Amino acid sequence: GQISAIPGAGVRDHDIQKLRPSTWLNDEVINFYMRLIQLRSDLAVTRRKEQSKKWRAFWDVHIFNSYFWQKFSSQGYAGVSKWTRRVDIFKKDLVLIPINMNDTHWICAAINLRRRRFELYDSMATSHATGSTFFRKLRQYLAAEYCDKKGKSSADDLFLDDSWTDHFSEESPQQANGSDCGVFATMTLEQLSRRDPTTGDAGEDEDEEWNFSQGNMLYLRRRMVYEIA
Repeated sequence: GQISAIPGAGVRDHDIQKLRPSTWLNDEVINFYMRLIQLRSDLAVTRRKEQSKKWRAFWDVHIFNSYFWQKFSSQGYAGVSKWTRRVDIFKKDLVLIPINMNDTHWICAAINLRRRRFELYDSMATSHATGSTFFRKLRQYLAAEYCDKKGKSSADDLFLDDSWTDHFSEESPQQANGSDCGVFATMTLEQLSRRDPTTGDAGEDEDEEWNFSQGNMLYLRRRMVYEIA
């Protein structure tokens, strides 16, 4: 039966079993956790004026679920144009995207609107060779979203100064087995959604300070069970 439900997501007992050691995470677990991050970000944005470091410790993010990339890849922008009808992603700090690669591996991407950067994170670095494909698709999506939501005929003014860059992370934590990629992708997105409240608005996300590794996987799986259930 159903174990837990929050606005926009739910998990059943067989989903929670996916958090056992050496088990592959499924879409339901990852999407539930993405909703937790989204709800935390939304709450932080509404309470940020409270001068509490707690609420300044999170970026204003929009997170797509794991079906977004699949839909965009197969149907193009028309397949996902309505996914953002209630949100202006151009007002966000980050757009975060979990990606299921052919049901064999989880990676994740980010559109970093503060830094004008398309980012890709892979715990096995398997997508490095095809990174250009991901970056091209991210750019295509952002351009189409800009034209559609801003009523523009082209996205030239968005990319006018060529300041947008592609960033394949060389520093993000790497897995040492074949089963933990879902946890790595989830925790990468979780950490990307955080910021250091002691820094200025730009924050620090230089891809240098990651707070988890392969050695934390058993603990992180248990923590995810606690947080979800």
